[in-house]
Amino acid sequence: MRMASSAASTSPMDLPFFEKNKALGRPLSPHLTIYRPQLTSVLSITHRATGAAMTFAISTAAVYSALSVHDFAYNIDLVRSLDLPSVVTLTAKYILAWPLVYHSLNGIRHLVWDSGRALVLKDTYLGGYIVFGLSLVGASLLTLL
Repeated sequence: MRMASSAASTSPMDLPFFEKNKALGRPLSPHLTIYRPQLTSVLSITHRATGAAMTFAISTAAVYSALSVHDFAYNIDLVRSLDLPSVVTLTAKYILAWPLVYHSLNGIRHLVWDSGRALVLKDTYLGGYIVFGLSLVGASLLTLL
């Protein structure tokens, strides 16, 4: 029969996960709070965020459209009847256009990487700047349509 050991003779292996790692002198794995943001990480997080935002927006619009008793033209007329200032309308259009353009262009950038090209750090940064700049220009052009 095994006797319960005292607290003083407890093996580090018997401790909870984080206490065990501290007792064994293991370092804490690196995480976002200790790293300085880099272009590559910011673009990656932005790509995920724009994808999630567009998924939410499109899903919400689809559910609204399916449940609505009015057709699409009625909703457009409703927005026009609000007679919003052009700065509000243009801002709203830009907010809708930019995630679409950015996510699409960055997706193409990922396809280029999948082909084995532009994987050198210098090319990765250059591609990131190009995607970001073109997304600003492309969203602006879509906003003006």
